[in-house]
Amino acid sequence: MMVTSPVVAVIGGLVVLGGVVAVIALLGDDAQDSSTAVLIAVILGVILMFTLGFVQVRVSVDKRGLRVVSRLLGIRLKQVPLDQVESAFAETLSPLRSGGWGYRLTSGRTAVVMRGGPALVANQRRGTQFAVTVDDPEAAAALLTALSHGNPPTI
Repeated sequence: MMVTSPVVAVIGGLVVLGGVVAVIALLGDDAQDSSTAVLIAVILGVILMFTLGFVQVRVSVDKRGLRVVSRLLGIRLKQVPLDQVESAFAETLSPLRSGGWGYRLTSGRTAVVMRGGPALVANQRRGTQFAVTVDDPEAAAALLTALSHGNPPTI
């Protein structure tokens, strides 16, 4: 499943646009040292990489477990192996109650919040939870639970 976060894209785009305007203004001001413009450009590059990393993710549930990978950068953001899955269920997540959009860390729970709405939640054997917003989390939760209990679905 691919999940896209329009909020992250808009916020990242606005930050980068503001930075580009600042760099242009600094380069046009003869009194400023160009090293300030270079520093801002480097910071913009870092922000752009983080933004690209979280704009769209690929969520998969299979015999290896639950994985969330940045689609554009190919970076694995989270993996929960099958032997660590105690149970899985669907839940509605709110970005404002989860601490915002993106990769969120709270006490006993991590989440990849791409948008508000339905999410797949995996209870892990070590007592923690992982959640990720997806379309049709019920089907993903049923598959993850079945696979983790050694009952693969028959097609």
